[in-house]
Amino acid sequence: EDNAIPFTDVTVEAISQSLRSQEYQSRGFEQLKHIVDDKIYY
Repeated sequence: EDNAIPFTDVTVEAISQSLRSQEYQSRGFEQLKHIVDDKIYY
């Protein structure tokens, strides 16, 4: 069966482990607080 999805061998756990090893949060969420402050002009 062909489904045209390029990530068939990748699991969520494998990605989570890779992110944790690079000191990111395991589900890939990082809050960028500085961006909002840079875009506000008074």
